Amino acid sequence: MSYISDLIHCMSYISDLIHCMSYISALIHCMSYISDLIHCMSYISDLIHDMSYISDLIHCMSYILI
Repeated sequence: MSYISDLIHCMSYISDLIHCMSYISALIHCMSYISDLIHCMSYISDLIHDMSYISDLIHCMSYILI
């Protein structure tokens, strides 16, 4: 009887382990999402930088034309 009890206990432990693994997997998936978000942010930052460069260029052109 104690053998069956130990087996059930072991099974529940394995179940908890699998649950934990899926949690870790979800966490890794979330991390990659955050990484993509940071990459996107740096892309937007570069875009804003380019916009200010274009703005300076337009300002310079209007200065030359005037």
